[in-house]
Amino acid sequence: MLQDAREDKLDTPNTPKPGSNKTPLDASEAEKIKKIATRIREGTEELEQEAYDLRLQYLQADGEKYEPEFVKWYKAHAMDEVFGSIPMFTKYAAAGEAMQRAVVKNYANRMPRGVTARYEVSLLKDDEIKMGLENRFTRSAIDAERTAPKKPMPVIRVDSTAKEIRNWRKKWRHPKAEQQKSSDKLTLDEIAEIGERIAAALEPFKGYEIAGEIENLVRLHRKRLERAEAKAAKKKSKSVNG
Repeated sequence: MLQDAREDKLDTPNTPKPGSNKTPLDASEAEKIKKIATRIREGTEELEQEAYDLRLQYLQADGEKYEPEFVKWYKAHAMDEVFGSIPMFTKYAAAGEAMQRAVVKNYANRMPRGVTARYEVSLLKDDEIKMGLENRFTRSAIDAERTAPKKPMPVIRVDSTAKEIRNWRKKWRHPKAEQQKSSDKLTLDEIAEIGERIAAALEPFKGYEIAGEIENLVRLHRKRLERAEAKAAKKKSKSVNG
């Protein structure tokens, strides 16, 4: 029994017992997986570069559509089995273009592995990429001081998702404080001033349908504010009179 106990101690999770079909979890297996991952990454980057080169050559002058020759070739040779739809091909191309930028080349080993995530990186400005690599910066307004978690939480990582990068970009460029304010926050005096200024600006365009629509919109907002203030005053009166 003592001998059995000694043999059990020698058996580890990384060393399958004789006759087992399990793959040994050793350095050799880890190296094998890393080599496969490297081949996949290099292959993806090569596809992105090829897509970028083709886009440069076959994108029409409007910058929106591809030349009919390209579209015909894409369908005839089932390129959708490689890239997916043409819009997805464009994302490959955008990712390929991004990899040509100096700021991306300098941190190539830290770029996301997914094509759609790399596409989202391509939509970022150089300073945004640097910030994304450093931490998850936020700001309350465009001209406000930026803040970030004390413990760095980079937005751009090897495992970053497209959604994660896209959401950060939107929040960074359009802080909540900068979002459109509700007109319900205006006072009656303020809406009256807006009405006067709009009326003066529209004076040369009297008679046009759009001028009437704009003035009517201001009137609707004023009436809504009047109702809201009357309701608030009534509620206050009731609370005072108990």
